[in-house]
Amino acid sequence: MEFLLIGSAVAFNIIIIIVKFKRLRILDAILDALILALIMWLSSGSFAALASGTIASAFISLYLLFMNPFRDVMSSLPRNQSSTALSSRLASKIDSFLGIK
Repeated sequence: MEFLLIGSAVAFNIIIIIVKFKRLRILDAILDALILALIMWLSSGSFAALASGTIASAFISLYLLFMNPFRDVMSSLPRNQSSTALSSRLASKIDSFLGIK
């Protein structure tokens, strides 16, 4: 049962990170992935710490998804054609990696 809980929380985190990359919220997605990796690394000693850390990371992912703390930073950056092309290439590579058409 515990493995199902942790597996679901990790899958949920990864899905949210992919959604953030597809919405071009790169800074937010990188921060979320780093938090997930840090919590997993710090709590690798015990199963209970890993379970609670992974679930906490899922709640942090939800918060970052809905609150978007980098909105002001991203809106102040210049959006030119090369950054838009790079963003669309990144989204298409994620789609091809996941097998989405």
